[in-house]
Amino acid sequence: MKSLFKEALLYCLMACAFPTTIMADDITIGDMTLVAGQTATFDVNLDNPSKAYTGFQCDIYLPEGIEYVSYTKNDERLLSQHVLSFTRNSGGFYRLLVYSMPATPVAGTSGAIITITVKTDDTIDTGVKTIDVKNKKFRDSDGGNNIFDNTTTDANVVVEVKIGSSGYCSFSWPRNLDFTGCENFTNVFYGKSKNETSVVVSSIDDCIVPAGTGVIVKGTAGQIVYPNTTAQATEVSSIFTATSSGPITVNTKGEAYALAVINGKTGFYPCNANVTIPQYKCYLPGSVAAKSFIAISQETNNDQIVSDDAGIVDGINNVNADASKNAYYDVQGRRVSTPRHGVYIQNGKKVIIK
Repeated sequence: MKSLFKEALLYCLMACAFPTTIMADDITIGDMTLVAGQTATFDVNLDNPSKAYTGFQCDIYLPEGIEYVSYTKNDERLLSQHVLSFTRNSGGFYRLLVYSMPATPVAGTSGAIITITVKTDDTIDTGVKTIDVKNKKFRDSDGGNNIFDNTTTDANVVVEVKIGSSGYCSFSWPRNLDFTGCENFTNVFYGKSKNETSVVVSSIDDCIVPAGTGVIVKGTAGQIVYPNTTAQATEVSSIFTATSSGPITVNTKGEAYALAVINGKTGFYPCNANVTIPQYKCYLPGSVAAKSFIAISQETNNDQIVSDDAGIVDGINNVNADASKNAYYDVQGRRVSTPRHGVYIQNGKKVIIK
């Protein structure tokens, strides 16, 4: 009898000395798609149907080319008694730490703890990247410690090319892009020559656009095309000026012509001073003495590649409207009246609001 009592006592001591592994509960990140050159958010979820936890920590490893911007705490799960920190470690990972001095359990049994905002670099390769969650340790309401298995989440990185309602858009990118086989895609043109009244465009035969080259993309109206990054591309001398390195603000009316449709007529129109042309677009450089409208024709048959009633080409609706100084714009060039956490453009420069 004494021997059995000693064995039971030894078992209890060992159970207290070593943390247990709980498979029913876990902390995870959901599947996501990240658009290169843009900010995105993802939730860090705690699913704990079996136990209530008063605190926990984990390490989140972001792949190269995906940069942390900010986080938002979920007040429905983390109460005022909970202290939260999310900091970068010297090892390159980010440590999420939650604890409660009065040992108040996290509310609920499932859902987001925090929402993390990240910025995907525009020079990253397209394809699947992995986000690892490691070193997960939890403290339950009974005072026990628990260790969870490491998990991996796939994040698909894509490049988005948004086709306007006309079936065309202007575009540029800091990496070589391969449009071959893209759904909703028809052709891609670079600017070959121009005069005071028209610009002649020519198609890129292999549909591979070199890095930093301004082009006009033809596709299905209103759809999104997803080209892939590629290592090889044949140089193209386009007369379009790319904004792949950042949006530009026009200083003088007529120095830049944006692809747009006005009064049912599609072509390049002069931008007023202080108009911002978004990043990842392109424009036709001009001068004050140039015409107020520049038509587009294709080299092979000298016909217009767009019809007069084509509709908005690439969303630059304000080519003839002044923009206020010190205004904030998102990375797509859209004006933001009340900027929150994230990356913005102000007076042609990148700013980060935390």
